[in-house]
Amino acid sequence: MKYYYKHICGLLFLALVAVGCSQDDVAAGDGEGGVGELTDSYVTLNFTMAFAGQGTRSNPTGGENGDRTEAGQDYENEISNAVAFLYQDDAGVNSSADPQVTPIYFSTVNKVAVGEYSTNPVRITLPNGDYHIIVVANPGSGQWWNSTTTLNAVRDYLVYSPTSQSSQTSNPTAWTEAEDGYSDFLMSSASDALFTLESNPQSDPLDVDVSVERMAARIDYQAEGSFPCSDQTGSVEILGAAIVNDYNAGCYLLKRVADEVGGDVTYLGNETLTNYVIDPKTVSGKASTDYKEDTYYPDIIDNGNDLADPNVWADYVKKGTPIAVDGKTWNRIGYTMENTTPTTSDLASTNTGVVFKARFSPATNTVKGNYDYSRPATFFSYRGALYASMEDVMKSVYGTAFDDFDNKIAACKSWEDVKAFIAENLNQLDPSGYDDYLSGLVEAGGTFSTDGLTWSEYMLANCGYSSTTSGNNVAVTLDQGSGVVTRVALRPYGVSTYENATCYYTWWVKHSNDNDNSKVGPMEYGIVRNNIYKLTVKSVAGLGGDVPGGKPESGDDIVIHVKVNDWMLLDEEEIIM
Repeated sequence: MKYYYKHICGLLFLALVAVGCSQDDVAAGDGEGGVGELTDSYVTLNFTMAFAGQGTRSNPTGGENGDRTEAGQDYENEISNAVAFLYQDDAGVNSSADPQVTPIYFSTVNKVAVGEYSTNPVRITLPNGDYHIIVVANPGSGQWWNSTTTLNAVRDYLVYSPTSQSSQTSNPTAWTEAEDGYSDFLMSSASDALFTLESNPQSDPLDVDVSVERMAARIDYQAEGSFPCSDQTGSVEILGAAIVNDYNAGCYLLKRVADEVGGDVTYLGNETLTNYVIDPKTVSGKASTDYKEDTYYPDIIDNGNDLADPNVWADYVKKGTPIAVDGKTWNRIGYTMENTTPTTSDLASTNTGVVFKARFSPATNTVKGNYDYSRPATFFSYRGALYASMEDVMKSVYGTAFDDFDNKIAACKSWEDVKAFIAENLNQLDPSGYDDYLSGLVEAGGTFSTDGLTWSEYMLANCGYSSTTSGNNVAVTLDQGSGVVTRVALRPYGVSTYENATCYYTWWVKHSNDNDNSKVGPMEYGIVRNNIYKLTVKSVAGLGGDVPGGKPESGDDIVIHVKVNDWMLLDEEEIIM
């Protein structure tokens, strides 16, 4: 069993939002949900972005609080408009009833200072009394709130990612993506808020403080320099990262937690060490269609789509966008949605992960065969050993007899001669598939010709592979021919193809840790809204897969050291797995 260390920081950053409105923005009510006559009150909403140091925790054992706050990027904090839902019920947001809500739209936001926002005094026409308030910042332009008239409707409302495959096109998205970047991060109430209307005059408006949190989560990574592998087979340089199992099936507008999956939920409740954050499919279970197209990991590793092609992966996995945080530079991989699962879930089919692309430099004398290897050229892995060419792989199985294969095939006069050649020279462990290819031709029969029968001709036509040599130097060319992918062609025969020395490592994102490696604890793996998961690659154990999920033939698990932080940064955690 391999050992690897993970430093997790986990936090929920309460971004306190600003909602602004003009003097013309007025909430006119008809008294529903209130008692008494309609009256005018003026209200100002005040919001502040939380920044630095709030308490300390020795390790990321889950729960609501962290040890300090990351302010977020300016574009993540911007608020252009908001909607508030006012209602009356003594039990507040966790009422078992379904009281009517009055939506109030705020068309503008006034930025008072860095991280501080405030609205102009707004006239609200409702009966005096106590009111609870739920706020949504950057709600979009669809005016969906006008048809959201009860507390249940607000609590159950779904928000989607910008790339959602859902048909709920009228629902708002958690953020906006464009060629020039990200914007309009939707934020919703982080806690229940209560205020009292008392015919507050415009000269002395009622001040109401409301906290909100982003629906999105962000994933960053940091990897500097080259890491020597702990198994001493080489060194690794991280080139980029991408999200897999990118959840895409919607998120509740209001965060909900439960003591157990399937149990009673608490709206806007705090995470503890033992409870769960519940997304719309945590209980019912998730399917491949719940994830962003082409990021579903089981399909990738089963060659079910184009991402099994290393050429597609090479383009898909990017270095990321540099962002500065506290004087350090991180690479932003992207944003994703809340994704939580029971402890019994299969990580590869349910949990959000990150694939790292890396360049592997084999250690001196670890690439076997007759040809010299020059970094970072393509190499091949077969039965736990590395080779500079497929010719070297073949010689590892057949020895110098492989040099006579082409001459022997050229001397064949019939399919019977080819059959005899197969029996005398090839075996079922053939790493190129040449044995299967010739056996298929013999079985099919037909007019005999030696055209296309040599190993070199087979490799070019069926595997897209060829090589040229100069002395002890070899240069290989892959993927020649229409639709031919060398890696895909050779994989069934136990060969992994590392084009341009590129390999991949998969890391399943952890949200919490119970320091018990004998089991998976509540919320140990998962993505929760308003978190920044910061992954710092420290080292790796050895060679990764030629595509994600394509492990080396030694069967050893890939090990990667990662430190994870989120919007409230936690101290380091060490996990042995």
